Amino acid sequence: MKFKLSKNQWQEMGKKAGWIKTAEEIKASDLFSKFLQEGKTPQESAFEILDVLTNGAFASVEEPRRSEMINQVIEKFNKKPIGTNDDNVSRRRSIKVTFDDGDVVHTEINGTKKEVEDYYYKNDFVKNDEKTMHHGVLVEFLK
Repeated sequence: MKFKLSKNQWQEMGKKAGWIKTAEEIKASDLFSKFLQEGKTPQESAFEILDVLTNGAFASVEEPRRSEMINQVIEKFNKKPIGTNDDNVSRRRSIKVTFDDGDVVHTEINGTKKEVEDYYYKNDFVKNDEKTMHHGVLVEFLK
């Protein structure tokens, strides 16, 4: 048996099944991640997103509806539990590494602070233009 569906029917079925995200969902998800990376709490991030999506009218939404909407956004887009901005949680970190030869590298890496420090302090690295081994002597965690 064959099914013939129009493009609109496929899209509608994809939305219902969760295969296709709307532009608003993609924008909100990207904004949520950006706000978290800037150091905002999940609650502050959700408020900002809802304010953007309502063209600045979200502040006028009354409680308890406002809290419900914030919690819905957090539940939908927060990929990590609230309170994961501490040193013992594995997450993406922006770092600056100074090597024993004085070279400095700015990069991003996943891990806890201890895992990241151990990686650069306990491993030797060969740079593309050299044949000698170097290890990290200072790891700075950037915001």
